[in-house]
Amino acid sequence: MSVQLSIAVGTYRKMLSFIIREKADIHFIMGTANGNGSESQWFPNRRLPDRKTSERLHRQLCETGSILASRSDAGCPKTDGALVVEEAILDMGADHPSTSTRAVARQLHASHSTTWRVMKDESLHPYHVQRVQEPTQRDYPRRVEFVSWFLQQSAVNSDFGATVLFTDERTFIREGAFNAHNQLATYGSILVPRLGRRRRTFSAH
Repeated sequence: MSVQLSIAVGTYRKMLSFIIREKADIHFIMGTANGNGSESQWFPNRRLPDRKTSERLHRQLCETGSILASRSDAGCPKTDGALVVEEAILDMGADHPSTSTRAVARQLHASHSTTWRVMKDESLHPYHVQRVQEPTQRDYPRRVEFVSWFLQQSAVNSDFGATVLFTDERTFIREGAFNAHNQLATYGSILVPRLGRRRRTFSAH
């Protein structure tokens, strides 16, 4: 990873060194090459951008609408160490989309606020985990079994229904959110709903 990050830092710094006219020409050639970064390296009688520089410039224009340095690039230039950390944070978010910002910060020995800022600057945000429930085919026989058992107990004891505590999950729609603060208590595993988890992923707005 360190070699890749070093390359990314070098590409980033090289892109910042080009003047506006050069950046405009680089983007023009990138379009002429139909997005082929390698082919767009051919640029006669001029300072040659590498493939990564062309691709990064095009991505910056698409994301910000400008070939100028973003506001986050203004002021004092970032150190190589800061750029390496930012690239590492973004790489980890892409490689492990189910991770959390705290886990990323802890693993990279970066502050949580720095991790959040880098993600926010790239328009990334975490989705919170939400448990969901949905009956499956194998749940229906179990429901029939429970109802039969309940009716049998009620036939023996007419007050049996008053001794059973039903939680609010019984009022949920068949496909809906699961109330994790009020877990369903049942006999055995007869009524335990099948639980799924929506993935916690980083995504661009």
